[in-house]
Amino acid sequence: MGDLSAHFSSLEFICHCGCRQGGNRIDARLIALLEALRETVAAPIRINSGFRCPKHNKAVGGEPHSYHMTGQAADITVEGMTPAIVASAAEKLKGIGGIGKYKTWTHIDCGPKGRRWKR
Repeated sequence: MGDLSAHFSSLEFICHCGCRQGGNRIDARLIALLEALRETVAAPIRINSGFRCPKHNKAVGGEPHSYHMTGQAADITVEGMTPAIVASAAEKLKGIGGIGKYKTWTHIDCGPKGRRWKR
């Protein structure tokens, strides 16, 4: 499928504001985490939000120093799995940084380890 890895394309990660930035700025560690998570859950992963330019990050209420702006974070869904199930699977990944559980998606990043939140 993709040019970043076996299952992920740079097009999945571009900023949603229309600026088309970011697809080529995704951290290889994030892609490795996503591939490992895909193997763990044995299902495709949908990237809801990958790279965000500063303008779009502010518009969506992202953290001022969001890892999305450096290509180190993704908000994801896995069909048929709740965010809690996806987050639990992500906990087992070596190199996982932050994990956030939201109502309809899960945030994962390769920033500093041990950051967890629920919103």
